[in-house]
Amino acid sequence: MDTAALDNAKYVSLTSFKKDGSAVSLPIWLQGSGGTYVMMTADGSYKVKRIRNNPAIQLQVCNMKGVVADGAVTFDGNAQIVEGPEAAVIEKKVRARYGIMGKLMTAPMKLMAKLKPQPAVATVGLRITLTP
Repeated sequence: MDTAALDNAKYVSLTSFKKDGSAVSLPIWLQGSGGTYVMMTADGSYKVKRIRNNPAIQLQVCNMKGVVADGAVTFDGNAQIVEGPEAAVIEKKVRARYGIMGKLMTAPMKLMAKLKPQPAVATVGLRITLTP
């Protein structure tokens, strides 16, 4: 399985599945290679809820808006939710890959948290393994 397209993509469309089987896709940042990847997200996000119910996912290279090019390869896999200290390691890996863009995208959330303190939202990691 040639995963070079995923390994080098800036944005990847993650598709997870609702209880009724319908698919929901959204663009994500991904870090990893060779069929094993990690990503970060908020614990209460809908994608985490869907993955808790059904770990099957699909990945496709996309643009920043989540638009997948015609003929883009679909990679099937499974996602595992990672919490605690290991999730923090995943967050650092993803932020390191996206450098200044990662800092710019997360800065508004950090500023809002300082200006309007709310209960902290836990960050979880997702470990994605492609199926051959």
